Amino acid sequence: MKDRKYADGEDFGQEMYDTSEPEIGPDEPAIEGYDLSDPADRELDSILREFTSAPEGEDIPVTEEISAGDDEYRDDYDENGDEIPEGGDELVYGTSRARKSRRKRPRRKKIKKKGTGLLGIPHFVSSLIVVALVIFLGVTLARILWLWADDVLALTKDDRPVTVTISDSDTMDDITNKLAEADLVRYPFLFNFYCDITGAREKISAGEFQLNEMLDYMALVNSMTSYSATRAEVSVMIPEGYECRQIFELLQKNGVCTVEELETAAKTIDLSDYWFLEDLSEEARENPYCLEGFMFPDTYNFYMADDPERVLRKFLRNFDNRFDEDMVESITLINEMMRQKLTAFGYGEDYIQEHTLDVMDVVNIAAMIERETAGSGESATIASVIYNRLCNPNYPFLNIDATIQYALGERKATLTYEDLEIDSPYNTYLYPGLPVGPISNPGLNSLKAALNPEDTGYYYYALDVDGMHHFSRNQEEHEAFLASLREDD
Repeated sequence: MKDRKYADGEDFGQEMYDTSEPEIGPDEPAIEGYDLSDPADRELDSILREFTSAPEGEDIPVTEEISAGDDEYRDDYDENGDEIPEGGDELVYGTSRARKSRRKRPRRKKIKKKGTGLLGIPHFVSSLIVVALVIFLGVTLARILWLWADDVLALTKDDRPVTVTISDSDTMDDITNKLAEADLVRYPFLFNFYCDITGAREKISAGEFQLNEMLDYMALVNSMTSYSATRAEVSVMIPEGYECRQIFELLQKNGVCTVEELETAAKTIDLSDYWFLEDLSEEARENPYCLEGFMFPDTYNFYMADDPERVLRKFLRNFDNRFDEDMVESITLINEMMRQKLTAFGYGEDYIQEHTLDVMDVVNIAAMIERETAGSGESATIASVIYNRLCNPNYPFLNIDATIQYALGERKATLTYEDLEIDSPYNTYLYPGLPVGPISNPGLNSLKAALNPEDTGYYYYALDVDGMHHFSRNQEEHEAFLASLREDD
């Protein structure tokens, strides 16, 4: 018989045991070796789970915190002070001290070895990698900056001439692309950025330019301005007696401007600087050939793909220079001559005042002289026929064939009766006096002839077989001469 005591040491009675057979109990070493549980512990677990409502398979929560002095869980040693081997078990006691449970001891974190960094790479190797990256990035950046600087400053570019044509309709991107296609600019975005910060967009002009690959950005922009020395030029000779239509076509053929550009510019250009055009009406400005008579024929140097207004101003400035003060004073002398003739034919002062000539009228007469004259030696004689008809009421119509050809828009060797009846203010067979405007652009010789006509009694002329004109004083002489030509045929 064994004495049984409560946990506090008090006896709670005697129990009788059969001393003949040893008491059979749980094999504690086996339980611990195979991680089993004591049957008594299972009964206690069942009671505690029912009390705490803990799910099957989970540890029963411990409600009382274990103090530092109790048998608490330690990382390295058990409650007996023995070192727990790595991966081994240790005992954890609850507050009731009535049961014990086992749990795995967490594995201790591995301590990095000294001298290693990320991913276990030695610090020395990591430092070398960082240095190599810094050097690589530095060299790459330096190379990029060098390439950009070489493009901006043209440090190593070749000496190669290139022709680039820029039109008025080209945007800045179009211009940059043309430069890039010609290998003048290697980095278009960089050239656009340069133009933005330097205001170069406003300097570049339309035209054909002789550039060079070795030019830097500043030189490129300066070479594409309106008055650049590298701008491609073309020399154009304008024949005397050419109409505006013919001049525009010739300029287009030589790559100076298009016909459409010149026609538009003629209607919109500011003419306030030109005294000889101050009386040009608004209605006349609607005509694309309103500058007829004042585009002085000469040899000009124009830029390729030039500005149309600049081209027209060059013609008008030349006329202004050629029609000098002596010629202006000659208009007064012509009007005095006209007054004498008109008075002799019985015209009154009012009519004379209404028919006083100005510079436009003189150019109008000179334009007809230019187109009718077979040779410069007869220009003043042709002029006398025109003035004689203007002053004599017996010849109200000038009957100038060249005005009919202008109205028709073509030069015909022989005019038909239908041509002579064309309803146009340029038809001097139907409308008396001067045509509505000049029919060509006269040269200096014709202008001088219009201001200094011969004093003759001629009213007719016709082309002779020798290519010069035969002049007649009246219709009978004229008809006789024409008859002689027919007989010779």
